[in-house]
Amino acid sequence: MKKITKKQAAEAQKELDKLFEQYGITKHNLADHSHYPYTMNTKAGTLFIAPQMEAGEYSLTIFCVFDDVESAKKVIPASNTRLNRCSGKFNFHETTVPDLINQFTREINSIRER
Repeated sequence: MKKITKKQAAEAQKELDKLFEQYGITKHNLADHSHYPYTMNTKAGTLFIAPQMEAGEYSLTIFCVFDDVESAKKVIPASNTRLNRCSGKFNFHETTVPDLINQFTREINSIRER
């Protein structure tokens, strides 16, 4: 497995910046969720988001967690194994930029408020 290059990390961050703007994902100042600097309102409640696009890692990652696990469990089917039904974590780990963007976009489209 190859490590992520600086070019891939920069490309991923650029694509995420565009996607975040398109989907209304914004920065917040909540101290109790400081590890997750972005937030998005969804059908399942608030989703806190922390992208990690670092060269030298083995995957591009978007760490996410729902503020209300019970609401998330009601909206996201049990067959969706991305959601940790105990902690509310909803993470994305991919090795290519297109895979990361496609997976994140697919999941977000299914839960975003319109």
